[in-house]
Amino acid sequence: MKFKKIIYLALTFILTLLLGCEKEFDNIIEIQNSNYQVDSVFLKSFIQYPADSVTTFSIKLSTSSDIGSVFYDIYSPDNIKLNSLSFFMLDDGKLENGDSTAGDKIYSSKIKFDSTDIVGSYSVKYFVKDIYDRIKQVAFSKFFYDNGQIKYPPFIFNLILTDSVQRNVKFVFSVDVSDSNGLSDITSVYYELFRPDGTKVINSQNISEFPLFDDGIAISSGDSIANDGRYTIFLTFPISVSPGFWRFEFNARDRSAKQSNKIIKSVKVL
Repeated sequence: MKFKKIIYLALTFILTLLLGCEKEFDNIIEIQNSNYQVDSVFLKSFIQYPADSVTTFSIKLSTSSDIGSVFYDIYSPDNIKLNSLSFFMLDDGKLENGDSTAGDKIYSSKIKFDSTDIVGSYSVKYFVKDIYDRIKQVAFSKFFYDNGQIKYPPFIFNLILTDSVQRNVKFVFSVDVSDSNGLSDITSVYYELFRPDGTKVINSQNISEFPLFDDGIAISSGDSIANDGRYTIFLTFPISVSPGFWRFEFNARDRSAKQSNKIIKSVKVL
């Protein structure tokens, strides 16, 4: 995520905007052996660019007597921590720090989003470091981010798949994928498989959409280069399956749940 630095204070990004009509969350983690409690977490549940390009994050504590510092981390829709340095929150009454009233035990900060940040559901973990240097996670919240871009579906092309294959022989196949919103907008590339009698293959975990990967881990997926837009997997038809034409249907899905075009090809299993 790209956060634009407005002012450097206590190793964090703190930006300008008054608290507006934020939604109050109650997903507060119980704190034991502490003199403080979390009363509320304030954060919009839906953040949209450009209207919410600068967004306030706030948390209200029951007391400030044992508080050393308050900060939070943000995790992407893929559950990847986005910030290398935590975002610190202040209760100093300075609007440039996102706080409106000093000493009211509401700690705030602001960060800036832009149109290149990916669409999806983000999570936030809030922490308190007390005067004894004990750090505890005290709350958790989520928000959905809309980057304001037109949502284009992904497009799949250039399928590489053999026309025929022997049973008990491993084979690799791949398909290229593009997305006008960027490759980071793609959440899944998969195929569905149909037997010669037309029935769909569903495995023991009740999965019928089998993923392809763009991870560059050839030993596990067959993919040679990570993040190049080519998704790959390998497969072996066991000797027990019926010979004949097996139908593969390839598709992709993005973070807005938009489906790509579909590519269909039949493979003769010998």
